[in-house]
Amino acid sequence: MVHGGGASWSSQTNFQEKIDPALHRVASFDDIRNLARRRLPRVIFDFVDGAAGAEQTLRANREAFQSVGLRPRQASAPLSTDLSVEILGQKLKMPILLAPCGSARTVHPSGEHAIARAAARAGTVYVVPHLGGTHCDDLRPDESSPLWYQIYKYGGREVSEPAVRRAWGAGYRTLVVTIDNARTVRERDVRNGLGPLLSGKRMKALPYMGQLLAKPKWLMGFMRDSKGAISTPNAIRPDGSTMTFLELAAAAAKPDGAFRWADFTWLRQIWPGPIVAKGILTADDARRAVDCGVEGIIVSNHGGRTLDGLEPTLRVLPEIASAVPGNIAVLLDSGVRRGPDVIKAICLGAHAVLIGRAYMLALSCGEPGVSRMLSLLETDLKHSLATLGCSSVTELNRDFVRTPADWDIESQVRSLRPAGRGHLASSFGIQQSQ
Repeated sequence: MVHGGGASWSSQTNFQEKIDPALHRVASFDDIRNLARRRLPRVIFDFVDGAAGAEQTLRANREAFQSVGLRPRQASAPLSTDLSVEILGQKLKMPILLAPCGSARTVHPSGEHAIARAAARAGTVYVVPHLGGTHCDDLRPDESSPLWYQIYKYGGREVSEPAVRRAWGAGYRTLVVTIDNARTVRERDVRNGLGPLLSGKRMKALPYMGQLLAKPKWLMGFMRDSKGAISTPNAIRPDGSTMTFLELAAAAAKPDGAFRWADFTWLRQIWPGPIVAKGILTADDARRAVDCGVEGIIVSNHGGRTLDGLEPTLRVLPEIASAVPGNIAVLLDSGVRRGPDVIKAICLGAHAVLIGRAYMLALSCGEPGVSRMLSLLETDLKHSLATLGCSSVTELNRDFVRTPADWDIESQVRSLRPAGRGHLASSFGIQQSQ
């Protein structure tokens, strides 16, 4: 993915913002979350931190990771550890990618630029969101900055097809198609007046303005970037006008706002590179995605932000991983907070994971915050891997974890056809058939 025309944004490796002294005391996701709560208005913090309905799925994602135990190999500490993986032909320094999350510039004016630079510094992939506040041309990938592009179908094909073509023209070579449509009302957003604040109508917004005024530092940054913070420059109508947040929300509820399986045939005609389907939660859908020609799937419940009551992704991961061929990249998001979470996901069939809330909350401290969050995860993962007795993430398998008895993973995967995922199938005691 090489582009001419001068230096890439990724060559800007120096932090653009002053590093917050509080970041030096941060030791975990929980610390990052507390820091973000202090810095962001309640409506912004809750938009990032919250989920659908009673937030049952949000909690279940974490409970699933907490219910899986690790089984180390003692007296086997490696001399060194290697976190690198290869995903869809791209070598990454660690198996942690940054998921597509819109509205980054409402958290911090540096938005997608800060996230992309931090990801490049960490040697991993940032999936640039279709509904982000930065035009895809302004984040052109090159050999040192692997970027993927994510697409919604809000506004129909007449909006999404030009966006896909622009992304390819800008140098993106992997397309992430989000198929779990976000339609459910998030109760925190209602209580905080997100809709009235976005409406542009002062009288409706007035009762909710106090939470913005309570964070003057954030408000100053937002006012300087107010146009960019609420823009969606990649969602462009055929007449050249840009769709607003409220228009996109309305479009998401329309029948043509959701991707359907037939759309993958159309996407294959306009996108020459790998396609990844995001939002898979069943083995049947995983197989169907493969039949539609995808090269990768992301096991995801959107972090609990779509429909409350969905199964946690870690629990459904094994049946999905065993249902697809070994050449399909299997990724997982929703609920990843620490290094051991990454290990558990890989042991149960993922090649890598994605994080969303973790880096978005860290973005409250700008680019240094995102880099700090990634550094914490990398260090935690490296120490956890060594403590398990592994020198590389490629050594991880089912033998290193114990899952709850009621998950009944063995019977689930035996009911699926063998699909060539050798290390996973063998760890479940499944014989490969020819």
